[in-house]
Amino acid sequence: MSEEQYHNDEQYNNVMSNVKLLLEEIENYINVLILDILPRKLGQAAYVGDYKVVEEIREQIIRVSGFLKTAQKLRQEWDVLFSKKVAGANISPHTPELPPPFPAGERGAETTPEAFYRLPILEALVELGGEAPGKKVLELVYEKVKDQLLASDLEPIPSGKDIRWHKNANWCRYKMKEEGLLASDSPRGIWEITSRGREELERLRR
Repeated sequence: MSEEQYHNDEQYNNVMSNVKLLLEEIENYINVLILDILPRKLGQAAYVGDYKVVEEIREQIIRVSGFLKTAQKLRQEWDVLFSKKVAGANISPHTPELPPPFPAGERGAETTPEAFYRLPILEALVELGGEAPGKKVLELVYEKVKDQLLASDLEPIPSGKDIRWHKNANWCRYKMKEEGLLASDSPRGIWEITSRGREELERLRR
């Protein structure tokens, strides 16, 4: 290999590595925004009744979620584009596909994001004694958020089996179970807050 070819390959590998790292850093930061920073701010605003700020943060979560999907798609396209030997460089920049922070599909782009329901679900469970049937939890959550829901939140999903805000609230519950905020071993149909969930509730209220 000539010195020129060596430097060309080294530069190519450096560019590939830097682009990949940059895209991963963007995804990681956006996930922190969506799963921690923005929900915490939203919870604080909802707790003090500042619904104007709640609406602004909700819109920001929607926009940031959309940008995350763009970043994920860009990284995937980059991986596919340079997954084979190109210009003499032998590298395979493959990384596993990251799941979106909020499952896509029936939810729709203009509904209130799943993260919005984090605080009211935790509050409802504490008010209900720590555990309760999911239906009862959702009834109390609705009383808390009904004045903040969008018209699209009350529409049925395409399958007709549920309404959009129910679907999103259930996705939020699923995510909190993964995080250990809700119990994963509760009887079927029962939602139960954990000690970590109570700590998260206090954190969101601060």
